[in-house]
Parts: sequence; structure tokens; C-alpha cells
Amino acid sequence: MNSVEILRNSRLALPILATLLMSACAFPNAGAQDATLISQAAPISTDEASRESGQPAAMAADHESADAEEADRTDPLPDVTLSPQLLFQLLASEIAAQRGQLGSATATYLRMAEDTGDPRLARRATELALANRALDRALPASKLWHELAPQSTQASTTYETLLLSTGNLDKAEPLMAKRLETARQSNKLAQYYRQIERSLSRVTDKPAALALLDRLASNDSGLTEARLARAATANAAGEGERAVTEAEAAARLDPSNELTAITAARYAQDGPAGEAPGLAILESFLKRKPKAIEARFAYARLLASDGRKSDARDQFELALKQEPESPAILFSLGQLAYQTDQKPLAIDYLDRYVALPASVQRDNNPAYLFLGQITEELKRYDDAIAYYGEVGPGEQYLDARIRRAIVMGNAGRVDEGRELSATTKPLICSMQRCAISPKMATCFTTTPWPPSASTNSKFSKKACAKSSNSTPTAPMRTTRLATRWPIAMSASRKPAN
Repeated sequence: MNSVEILRNSRLALPILATLLMSACAFPNAGAQDATLISQAAPISTDEASRESGQPAAMAADHESADAEEADRTDPLPDVTLSPQLLFQLLASEIAAQRGQLGSATATYLRMAEDTGDPRLARRATELALANRALDRALPASKLWHELAPQSTQASTTYETLLLSTGNLDKAEPLMAKRLETARQSNKLAQYYRQIERSLSRVTDKPAALALLDRLASNDSGLTEARLARAATANAAGEGERAVTEAEAAARLDPSNELTAITAARYAQDGPAGEAPGLAILESFLKRKPKAIEARFAYARLLASDGRKSDARDQFELALKQEPESPAILFSLGQLAYQTDQKPLAIDYLDRYVALPASVQRDNNPAYLFLGQITEELKRYDDAIAYYGEVGPGEQYLDARIRRAIVMGNAGRVDEGRELSATTKPLICSMQRCAISPKMATCFTTTPWPPSASTNSKFSKKACAKSSNSTPTAPMRTTRLATRWPIAMSASRKPAN
């Protein structure tokens, strides 16, 4: 008996074959890619700490929760006979997917799902359509998946989110209302409102998304998460005053929760009164919880964005007393000192940053680049050369090498500058994977040393910028020779375990 006959005589033929095909014959990285795309379409539960960053929580490839997996198992599967025709279609679809013909593979899987009524084939069609960024194909595939597996949480959330993403709010609302009631009965309302917030963030028509949320949350005004979801959606819809009202209500409902205070303050700062409502929320919270380090850090940053840099520095100093080895606080203090023209003080904070123990998780490259810029502005060229030289491989590496070569020229070390410039040119090719145009190739060797301010400007804004524009797949961020240090910090606040 050959392998085909064995499969045909087995009740588990289709599950076994589908599993083998998806694991062995799928296009490169299909498993992880599809799982990521499905997870982006179907938000899953996450811990409250994700609110602090203001970004959706990272969704791993094994995104299905235990509840969703259990729900999927309750859907009956059809008794499908693996005919030679079906086997051929399965193999042909996976080979097509492997060769990049995702549209053809999606269409075949969808047709097989319609013929057999097997939800696993509909799911695969959805995955392939999403991998191909083809929402017009993903939507009908996810609809069929949901119809064939009505108890599957993942199928319903995928279909719901695709409806929202394509502007079909009227069709999504009944699904969302049903899941909301299910969450209410299982005491998971808070979790579901966080999911709703992320789902509605993908809707193009923000006012319509807010109106939909108002209808869904009409009975949950006493729930903190519902208020925060309304605040986030109102903020996205450009209704700043409404966002402030909802954020303040959320803070009153949960006055002792630090993450609630931070999140509410973030949503409350885009109203007519500016940062004032957010500052008031955090100030009130810190009076009750003076040792809340995260809230104080958020309060200090909000003060800085409001232009109250002296007050912000005082708050950062208070936070630093509680966490003397916090890289985020030290970096922020360095930024504030620089912005207030206290460059020696900024150097002190940043030196403390890079001198932290190795066990403290952080990236020293931004600090070294910042130190190089400050000392260069102070005309401490030897110090600037040393700091730029400490920048290791990473996003700032080429910027630091170019700056270091220019500072060497300014310091009279012209030969060293030329040598460093010559070795930097091939690095740009190898690290950025770009094709250097003739003009880019000459801008490192024909620029006079030391470069004057006008030459420096011409170098960065014309010659190399033009070459950068000609290779959009590999932007030459290293040609920004005279930019100000960005305010956004890139240091982690958490020490290594």
C-alpha cells in the first residue's frame, strides 16, 4: 500500500497532510509570517504594562490563547475523504505559495474550503491572503473561516478586525457586541475593552469608530478600561476635549492604579488646555503615591514637553534618588541640561550613564554620540574624537564615524581624517547594502579638509542627499552631518536579570 492509499484510508488523513504541508512545503518563513499577520488582525489579551508605552503589545507567533484554542477544538470537523484531486490541489497550492504565487494559492485553498467545509482550509486561505497583503481576498476567506468555525475566537476576531480595517463597521458591530456580552459573562470586560481599543485604532474613519464604541460601551461608563478606550479613540478622532473628559473619568474610577494614571494623562494632553489636564492627573496621583517612580518619570517628561524644564529636572532628580542607576532618567537629565544650555552638566549625566554597571541593560551608543556632539560644540575636539570612537556597530555607527572624521579635520589631524573617511565609504555599502553613485563615491574624498561650514552644508544637503534619494531601499541616514540630537530617548529603563 503506497502513501496515498494509506492517507486515503485514514480518518486523520487531511489533518496530517495539512500539518505536514504547512510545516515542510510552505513558502520561506511562512509559519511565523502568517502567525504574525493573523495576530495583527486578531488582537489578543495582554498585560496592562503595555499601556505605558502607548503601543500595541508585541504579539508572538504562538498568539492563540488557551481559551481560543479550547474554543477551536469544540467546532466539529467534517469527515473529508482525501481524494486524488484534493491531494493534488493541496500540493499544488503549497508549491504555488512556495514560489510566491500567493494569489493562486489563496484562491485554491478558498475553493477547497468551500467544497469540503473544513475550517482549517479556510484559515490557510486567510493566512495566505494576509501574507500577500490582499485584504480583498482575506475578507471572504476569514468570513468563511468564521462561518465554518463559529466557536473559534481566533476566526471571529480575525473576521471582525478585517471588517473594521476595510471600513465595514456596520457588519463588524454585531460581532463585537456578541463578543462583548461573552466577555461580560466571563468577567473579562477589561481585557476585551483593551482589545477593542487596538482594533478600532485600525479604522480609517475615526469619528465613526468613536460612535461605534459609544454604542458598545453605553452600559459600561463605570469601567476604567471602557473610559480609557473611549479616551484613546476620541483622541484619534481629533476630539481632544472629549478625550480629556474620558481620561479624567478613568483616573477618578481607579485613583490608586499607577498605569491608569499614566495612560489617562497621556490621553488628556491633546485637548484645548494642552498638557495641563495630564499634569493635574499625575500631580494628584503623586500626592497619594509619592514613591510611584513610573508616574513621576511620566510627570517629569510631560513637564519638559510643556516647557517647564526646571520643574522637570527637579522631578527627574527626585526619581533618580529612588533609582540612582536608571539609564532612562540619567539620559533624560542629560537631554534637559543640554536643552537649557548647561552642556557641562549634560556631559556629567551622560558620563554617569555610560559608566553604569554592565548588568544595567541599556544602549551606550546614543549616549556616546550625544557626548561627541556636545564636546564638539564646545570645541573639545580630542574629547569628541574619543567619544565618537566609542560608538559601536548599530544605528549610530556610521554617523559617529563621519562626525569623527570631520572633527579630526577641524582639529588639524587631516591625514587621520582622510584615512577614516576612506574606510567609511565601503562601510556604507556593506552595512546599508546600497549602491554608491559616482557623486556619493567622491563626496568622501574630494571634500576639503578641514571642511568649512559651507562645504559641510553642501556635502550633507546636496551631494550625498541626492545619492540617498536615488536609493530609496537603503536610506543614507549617515549623511546628516549637522543635525540636532533627537529628543526621543532609546534607552531601556529595566535592568538586566
